[in-house]
Amino acid sequence: YSSVREGVGKLTSAIDDEVSRCPSQKLVLAGYSQGAHVILDTLAARFPDSWKSHIAAVVTFGNPKFNSRIRPSFGSFGYGVNGSLGARPPEQTDYLSTNRLLLDFCRSKDPVCQRGNLNASYHAQSAYVSDYGEIAAGFAANRLGWPKRSAGGKLDLAFVVDTTGSMGS
Repeated sequence: YSSVREGVGKLTSAIDDEVSRCPSQKLVLAGYSQGAHVILDTLAARFPDSWKSHIAAVVTFGNPKFNSRIRPSFGSFGYGVNGSLGARPPEQTDYLSTNRLLLDFCRSKDPVCQRGNLNASYHAQSAYVSDYGEIAAGFAANRLGWPKRSAGGKLDLAFVVDTTGSMGS
């Protein structure tokens, strides 16, 4: 779990930097598998008031701490079957859930977010993109109030932090 701890530290620093450099910027945090774990661990450990006006949406896919019994869970998952690392306690996502900031996607038979299945093909990134990509993008765009353009005509910026290197170069 040292890479998760490292990811939490890096994401915390990145959010702090963005919030201080761009006080009106909105952020969408999206993570797959260990990236989902990092994002939700970061927000569970530290979610200061200074971040609350900046986090527009959180979207996770194949979360190893998936909790099938909480409201922002979405997908073809089996109710009552949780992530391979156990269910994240609901109080760790209460703020996100109450403010409708989180969508936590899980596919049925995904061995990471639906422990017990050993067929890794159900955890494929491409399957999440084809099954839920448009829903996730629409959710994030809606939370950002898009489509809109700033005074300079440029679109707002979104960024991804890949702490595991799983997205390649």
